[in-house]
Parts: sequence; structure tokens; C-alpha cells
Amino acid sequence: MGLVGSLEDLALSELLQIISLSKRSGVLVLRGAEGEGRIVLQDGLVRGATVPGGAADLREVLVGGDIVSKEDFASAEAEASTGDLGVAAILIQREVITRERLESVCGDSVESAVVKLLGWQSGDFSLDVRDAREPTDPKVWTETGLNPQYLMMEACRLSDESRSDTASEESAETERSDEVEAATPAPMDGTATAPTSAPAKPPVVLIESNPDALAWTKKSLKGVFPRVHGFQHPDLAVARIRQYLANGTLPLVLVSCDDGRDNPSHRLSELRALVGRLKAQAARAPVLWLAVAGESAPEISPADGLVTRPTQRELSGPGAAARTEPIAEQLRTELLACLSRRATE
Repeated sequence: MGLVGSLEDLALSELLQIISLSKRSGVLVLRGAEGEGRIVLQDGLVRGATVPGGAADLREVLVGGDIVSKEDFASAEAEASTGDLGVAAILIQREVITRERLESVCGDSVESAVVKLLGWQSGDFSLDVRDAREPTDPKVWTETGLNPQYLMMEACRLSDESRSDTASEESAETERSDEVEAATPAPMDGTATAPTSAPAKPPVVLIESNPDALAWTKKSLKGVFPRVHGFQHPDLAVARIRQYLANGTLPLVLVSCDDGRDNPSHRLSELRALVGRLKAQAARAPVLWLAVAGESAPEISPADGLVTRPTQRELSGPGAAARTEPIAEQLRTELLACLSRRATE
């Protein structure tokens, strides 16, 4: 089974989330203006990766990084060509490098490649689901594997730091030229005005653990809003929200208050705390509950409002799309009305 598509429709972070949650194995190939990148996954963990301009093989990682000498690597390579052991195993056997050190430097290389690929905003992707490695797969390999969620959080952290450094430089330059308005980072309290080039409708960030409801909501809002990001795990959604806030963009956030778990009251308490933190960080960002139509809904505060989605029964079976279209239309209408009200406040 394979999967192909566009990064504009399905971001790499969302792809990695899907693969990680399903514990799939395979190779994800990305093709964009920057070139071609590859990510190898096994059981949902990232094991290898290459990016244009990055290390393509073990030689570039070890010799290029001044970790192993050219002579030691060439000698190990010559032995590997006539024996059963690979270059890495020979270097470890000869005590040129420890197994722990090798795993560390390879892990750093793979992490760096994936973080760069997470920055790609456009291009095409294809996922080849398979267990066996092939000659075209990345040669730099980590035995333990890297958690995609960690990689996404690391990418967000580095992006935040980069934006902060850039903003600080702009602020210093502005002070030197005695301009009235300082070039400072976009504030996290949500008071910043979006750039004039930003679309009239904001991007949507959806937190929904039910995969059927997540897919339905994204499909219902696609074409109405410029981007719709769906996350089953709140931490990943918060990372995406922080990216938008750092750009001075206020996303529309939908938080599902029903995920069918055994302890819904405890889950709702956690989500209420999450909504409270979001509103504290970005007071003007619209945050709404997404509740199941016809079922009891939570107290709206600290969210800004409440909208509804179909029940699980309505989402299943033949004719589901036609059956739920009136609810989809109501959802779109209510969201646009909410944005219109906030624009006049």
C-alpha cells in the first residue's frame, strides 16, 4: 500500500503523525524546489533520513565530521568489501569508534535531516509502505530510532529560536536608525495584527482524537479556510499553534470535548486546562469547543464558543457524506459568523 499527495494539502508533520500512530514501516520520499529528501521509518520510528545538502552516507558523517580519519575509514571499507561485516561494525570492532558514539552521531545526522525537511512548505510526497531496506534508502542509520513527535517539537523549538534571533537583530537595527516602531517578535498574547498579505480567513488547527471525526471536520472545512491542520495529540497541535503565533498569525482553534474515552470527565478537565493556556498565550485567537451534536456540551468558558459535529453513527455507513452535509454547512456558517463577530470587537 502506498500514499501520494502534496505537502500543501498534508504537511510532513501530519504525515509523520499518521505513520507514527499506525506504527507503519516504509520510505517517505519528498520532492520540492530544494530537491529530494527521504525518510525511512520502522514501526513508526524514524531510522534514517537524507536531505539535499546534508550527509548522504556514513563516510560524510564520520570523515566529514572529523570523527574518523580518512585512513581508518578507507581501511574498514576495503575489509568490508571482501567480508561479511559492514564498515560500521568493523570500525567498532577495531575500536576506532564506540557503538554508543556511532549511534549518537548517526542519530544527530538523521535528526538534522528530518528537521530541515519539516521546514518544507511545498512539494510532493510519496510513501512506500514496506519492511525491507533497498539500495536507494538513506545510508545513515540509527539503530534505536527517533520518535517523530520529538523531532517535530525540536523543529518547532529551533524555528522559534531562529525567529527570536532574527527579530532581535531587526530590533537592534531599528533602534540605531531611531525609527518609531521597534522591530520586535510577534507578541504571544495575540494582540499582533496579521500581515497585510495574510489571507482574510485564518488557518484552522483542530484537536480531535476520533479519526473519523477528524477526517470529516478537515474535509468539511477544506476550501473555506486556507489551511486545516488536524491533530490527535494536543502537544502536536500546540506546536503548530506556536508556529503561527510566532509569525503574528492567529489561528482558529477547534478542540473536541468528546473522544470516547473511559474517563471523559478527566479528559475534559485536561482539555479545559489546555484551552485556558491557549487563551492566556493568545487572548485574541478564537478557540472553540467541538461537541457531538445532540449530546451534553461543556460549559463554554474558557473557550470562546461551541460548534458541533455529527455523532459516530452519522459518520459511519453508506450515505454518510450526504447525511452529514447539513451539519457541515452549519459548522462552516457558525465559524465564519464567529470570525465576523470578533473582527468587529
